[in-house]
Amino acid sequence: IDRKWFNSLKNIEKIDIGSNKLKKIENHSFQSLTNLKSLFIMNEKIISLNKNTFVGLNNLLMLNLEGNELTRIQNQTFFYLTNLTQLSLYRNKITQIDKEAFFNLKSLKDLY
Repeated sequence: IDRKWFNSLKNIEKIDIGSNKLKKIENHSFQSLTNLKSLFIMNEKIISLNKNTFVGLNNLLMLNLEGNELTRIQNQTFFYLTNLTQLSLYRNKITQIDKEAFFNLKSLKDLY
């Protein structure tokens, strides 16, 4: 996902970009989506995420990363998602979760 894809969609609240054979999400790709509440990136080929992947998504409530190829959840991957209540990592290939991977997820209620 190129960081310029969503620049004109400032008021959008839900995005489903599943099943598009995406392999990489550039840092700051979602930065302009300050009103986004739900993000579905399911059944892709994403292998890694980092602290800057989700910059700007302070109002996100639900993130579904189901069915990707994530193998590791790095420290502070979800750092900017302070209002996130639901996170799905189901059906990935995770073999390592760093100690501070879920740091700053103060509102998280459901983890799948």
